[in-house]
Amino acid sequence: MRSRVPIFPPLSSTEGKYRLSKNKARCDFRLVSDTPFKVEVAPSTHHMLFVDRPVTWQRLQATADNAKAVRFVSIYDPWNRGDLQLSFTPDEADKATVTVQGSDISDTWEWETADGNLTASTLHGKRQGGFNVHVNAQTAAPPEK
Repeated sequence: MRSRVPIFPPLSSTEGKYRLSKNKARCDFRLVSDTPFKVEVAPSTHHMLFVDRPVTWQRLQATADNAKAVRFVSIYDPWNRGDLQLSFTPDEADKATVTVQGSDISDTWEWETADGNLTASTLHGKRQGGFNVHVNAQTAAPPEK
């Protein structure tokens, strides 16, 4: 039997801080939303491909009661940089701004919803003194057949 991949209890449930780990490997992450939510660690309900048995992994499930729409934002720290600060500001029903602050990191991401289910959203990211990324329906379109 394969070992479970544990998700430890929240490092800080009020700040949405969690940790994925297996053996010596770990990755801290943050999860926030524009709607109050609760989280639960539970066994995964997925089955392994080609084998008719459940996988033995765990999952972190976030739910928001009585919400018509919920926007979640998560950031991951696989390089163990330290305490990353995450701010999520809904600007409108279809726009939001996410900022990530940490040692040597000052990122701002502006997101705008797509026009439909088959179109990419617009995402503009910039790092102070660093990169500038812009993704939209034209730059993220899949190649034509």
